[in-house]
Amino acid sequence: NIDRPYALFFKVKFYTLIEKARKKVYDSEYTLSDEIRKDQFKSYISNIPKIDVLQFQKENDNETYLSSLRKLVTEYSIIEDLTSMISESICLRERKDILRKCLELYNTKEFELFGNIVPIQIEGLFADFLKDTTTFQRFTKLELYADAVLRRKILHLQEVNKDIYPESVQYFRFFFNNIIRNNVAHGSYRNLFKDKIQAEIFAIELILDMNMLIYMLSRKSETEKMYRFLNGYQKYYTQLIKSDNPCFGALFNDMIGDKIVSDYDSDERYRPMQVVYWLVNCRLSV
Repeated sequence: NIDRPYALFFKVKFYTLIEKARKKVYDSEYTLSDEIRKDQFKSYISNIPKIDVLQFQKENDNETYLSSLRKLVTEYSIIEDLTSMISESICLRERKDILRKCLELYNTKEFELFGNIVPIQIEGLFADFLKDTTTFQRFTKLELYADAVLRRKILHLQEVNKDIYPESVQYFRFFFNNIIRNNVAHGSYRNLFKDKIQAEIFAIELILDMNMLIYMLSRKSETEKMYRFLNGYQKYYTQLIKSDNPCFGALFNDMIGDKIVSDYDSDERYRPMQVVYWLVNCRLSV
């Protein structure tokens, strides 16, 4: 990141692609050999363009750069994945409609409108994430930081949620806030794109930014973790453990903080009081 300052710009945009590849490898751990899984991983990520190549195109050839971005979005089903994440999100339940309308603008090629709306919605996503992450803490500390600017929201998130991706902090707190958010918020969007080609480039870059951010919320927000933890809990342990009360032993270990919850991108041990809070307040089907 020091030798190539532009690398972070693209790492954020490729983040979900690498994570999807990791998930594919994780899901096939007990069904495929290590060699096959390794080959599948390489094959999946092989179509991700090289960062230096994209940067050269971005600086010297807008049409070629746009073609590369279009290909990336199509081959990795970015719009389909983003649409699915928005539909399934619990953390973003109050923002779903506006996000869907943003995607409609993108799909109908209204790139200038899209480019003027989405940066502000990205700031709103951080507000939703901060509100969600501080749900438990606000029982004893009522400050919500509702009036904080984007940089302060991200700083507060760092303080209360250690899981926030460091790449997202570096990129959104500084580059995105200073170059993109501020220009759009003050009506200076022509500093960001000056013609139709640049407007579409900017729109695709925003799609990739939003994709990474919504993915992070889907994996790290407390509401999403609570849903994954409780949804289907009894059914899962009934299938896994053969006994008269199969889920009680697992629940006991959760309540004393002894159980490790593992997934392709995390190994966590939830705080007992957090589990109690989830059980008492959750209205989701378990």
